Amino acid sequence: MMKNWNTITIEDYQLIYGIINDANMNDFEKEVKLISIINEISEEELDNMPLDKFKDLKPSLDFLHKGTIEGKLQKYVKVNDTKYVMSLDAFKLTYGQYVDITTFLAGENAMVENLHLIMASLSMPVKTNWYGKETVLPYGSVEHSKVSSDMLKSNFANCYHTSVFFLKLINALIKAIGVYSVKEILKNKRVTKDKLRAILKPLKNGGGGFTMPSLSQSLNE
Repeated sequence: MMKNWNTITIEDYQLIYGIINDANMNDFEKEVKLISIINEISEEELDNMPLDKFKDLKPSLDFLHKGTIEGKLQKYVKVNDTKYVMSLDAFKLTYGQYVDITTFLAGENAMVENLHLIMASLSMPVKTNWYGKETVLPYGSVEHSKVSSDMLKSNFANCYHTSVFFLKLINALIKAIGVYSVKEILKNKRVTKDKLRAILKPLKNGGGGFTMPSLSQSLNE
């Protein structure tokens, strides 16, 4: 079955991203590997495939050339039979989450390469009892490594949109009151919810329309 934005996981896309940016591979080698991933066909099968049939598979990469990641903001993510609620309110973010997120954002390609870690830093696990009642557990109640491992299997496009949406809120907060003040707010909670809502209101209803430069422009021939 051919993969698309609805089925590509974070793990898939990190692999795709690595292939596209691998300076040691030529364009044809990259194309073979990408077609293999997207169509779930082994490279050995592709090597033995008639050229005309191989060419018929090339359009399966078209969505990677468009530059627009088609996903939606998620309030929660369910993966590996575990439900996670996303921390999308900046004034509810813990200082530990803020430190983790800013740490994982370090680096030129961190938004893709560390997306599972960023998502794990926004996630709070949900526990369901025998009666179906859900309880949201606090951040850190489940090991970060376990949550980030789960996030690798979640939908890339939706997670990308969710992360970008939240980072826009944080950037707006930093621009409005400064990095030092943000740290103090998160450490000491010395700010009213009304003040934070006023700062963040212009972005609260957003979250869509994110675009990303085409990662496979060199293959788009």
